[in-house]
Amino acid sequence: MSEEFKKQRRYPRIRSEYPALVKRLDPELFTGLATARVMSLGGCMVEHEGPLGEGTPVELRFSVAGRIISARGIVASERKVQGNTYEVGVEFFSIPLPDLELLQQITRTIDEA
Repeated sequence: MSEEFKKQRRYPRIRSEYPALVKRLDPELFTGLATARVMSLGGCMVEHEGPLGEGTPVELRFSVAGRIISARGIVASERKVQGNTYEVGVEFFSIPLPDLELLQQITRTIDEA
């Protein structure tokens, strides 16, 4: 990724490996396990078995540093990577304040390292 593109991002992204629970908030109410591979204050990319559907509202719960971070968002993109595994980009639209503060601390700490 070019330096120019990185500068255009609203939030710094960090590589991660956090276990996540993904719950669709549409009538199907599907819940599944995923791994958060990239995190930022504005969203994340999770690796998930099967597509969730672009535009689908979801609730995510991440296990980070012994705590659970909850966030609600919308599936912004999906890309099939292998077999039935997808990279799913989620844009956050709601994060409880204590969870947002923890996410800010994590992204700031890793970004400064």
